[in-house]
Parts: sequence; C-alpha cells; structure tokens
Amino acid sequence: MDLHEKTAQRKLAQAIAPRVSQAILLLGITEFLRKVIAVLNYFIGRGAGTGQNLDSEVTVALRTIARNGPVVFDVGANVGEWSQKYRDLMPEGRLYMFEPQIACQES
Repeated sequence: MDLHEKTAQRKLAQAIAPRVSQAILLLGITEFLRKVIAVLNYFIGRGAGTGQNLDSEVTVALRTIARNGPVVFDVGANVGEWSQKYRDLMPEGRLYMFEPQIACQES
C-alpha cells in the first residue's frame, strides 16, 4: 500500500490519531506505553536501531535473563550502543557482538 494513497484505513487513522495522542498525554501513560512497546519490540526481535527507547529495551532484556553471568549475543550490533548499555548494567555477563556491515564495525 502506498503511504500517500487515500484509503479508508488511512482516513480513519488520520481522524483518530490526534484524539488518541491527546488521551495518552492526558492520562499520563506515555512512559508506560513506551515500555509496552519496548517489550513487544523485544519479543519480535526489533533492536535499538528502530528508534525505540534504548534504556527501556535493555532493561526489558535484562529482566528476562534469569541468571548471573549470562552469555548474550548482539546480532546486528550496528555501532554497539545496545551492547554498551547492556555492559554498563551487566558487567559480569559475556557479550558477543556481530555486525556484518564494515562501516558499522569501524565506528
């Protein structure tokens, strides 16, 4: 579907999005929703490169680890922001980073 195509779904989204945004702000649940989104993105494998809150994402990942000194693989590590945050919060764990793009490896 073209993003600029005038579909019924797009018209509906344009109509309700401002109202939903206002309700979220008024209810004060913005941070809660960010955490929910971070959890859901974590479970579907979306990483920090998706523009999500990095702190929330790493915190959620750490909560799912049920042991001390875990072994973690950061596949698609990019420039290592997620890995660095993980290392700051879990220094006793083993961390292996993989990034196939040369430009990211050199950063």
